[in-house]
Amino acid sequence: ACQQAPTSPRAAFLLGLCAQDRGDHATAVAAYERALALDPALPEAWTNLGIVRQATGDLVGARAAYGAALRGRASAFGRISQALAGAPKGELWLDLEGLRRDLAG
Repeated sequence: ACQQAPTSPRAAFLLGLCAQDRGDHATAVAAYERALALDPALPEAWTNLGIVRQATGDLVGARAAYGAALRGRASAFGRISQALAGAPKGELWLDLEGLRRDLAG
């Protein structure tokens, strides 16, 4: 799909999902970054980029991606807060409104 539609953010996003499912973090990050270069307003790509960065131990990069996702779509907050708390390298916030404000920057 990416070869057939190299300017499609959706194709790049789907490649990122496939790579993420396989545990290929480097390919997933590259694909999500490509999708976001094509369409910076893709909250799903920002959220998944955050999840992959968090899985690789890059919590600062993950939080930056989560913040971009939240600014793009407020309804992404539930998934973001679960991802932050549910991974081996993450954060548990008891004050969810504080987390929301912190990520929204």
